Amino acid sequence: MADDIRILPTEWVGTVRTSSWGVVTPHHPHFLSHAHLEPGWHTTDNNVTFRIDQQEGPFLELTFIASDHESKAVGVLSADSRSLKIATLEVTFHLVVDGDRMSGDGEARAHGASDRRGTFAAKMVELTAKSQPASPRPSLVD
Repeated sequence: MADDIRILPTEWVGTVRTSSWGVVTPHHPHFLSHAHLEPGWHTTDNNVTFRIDQQEGPFLELTFIASDHESKAVGVLSADSRSLKIATLEVTFHLVVDGDRMSGDGEARAHGASDRRGTFAAKMVELTAKSQPASPRPSLVD
C-alpha cells in the first residue's frame, strides 16, 4: 500500500481565510490590540506557506508559515493520496489534494490559555504547489 502513496511537492503557497469568535491564537493579527480580552467576531485572510519537511509514506512533518510566525504540524495522507489531514497545536485542516492544488477546511480551538477559553474559528484553505516533490524516503509502512 505505501508504494501507492504520492510524494508531495515540498512547498505549497496560498491563502487561509478565517472567521473566528475571539482570538484563537497569539498569532492572530488582532491579538496585539488585546482583542483577545474582548471576545467578538473577527475575520482574516492570510497568505501562507505549508512546507513539507519530511514525508515517510503517508506520514508528514510540516511547517506552517505565515507572515508573523511558524508552527510545526503533522499530517497523514489517505491511501489514494487525495485526502490530507493536518494538525498543529491549535488548528486542524482537512485538505483535498488534486494535482498541484490543495483545498479544504479547518477549525481551531484555543488550548491552555485561560484568557482564550471559549474562542473558536472556521477556516478555508486554498494552496498551489510551488516546488517539485522531494526525493522519496523509505516508508515505515509495509
